[in-house]
Amino acid sequence: MGDLIDGAGQLSVSVAAAVGSVASTVGALGHLGIAIKAVGLVTLAGCKIWQGLSRRK
Repeated sequence: MGDLIDGAGQLSVSVAAAVGSVASTVGALGHLGIAIKAVGLVTLAGCKIWQGLSRRK
């Protein structure tokens, strides 16, 4: 049981480190990140609209 807890602790630490590095990278590329999110949202909206139009046919 202790090994399982240790393993989970190490995993959460590595996940936290990965999230931290991603967050700092995103912070450095803040404007680029916002642009990528905007493109992603537009693409997602386009896909939803396309699906809606496809169903009508």
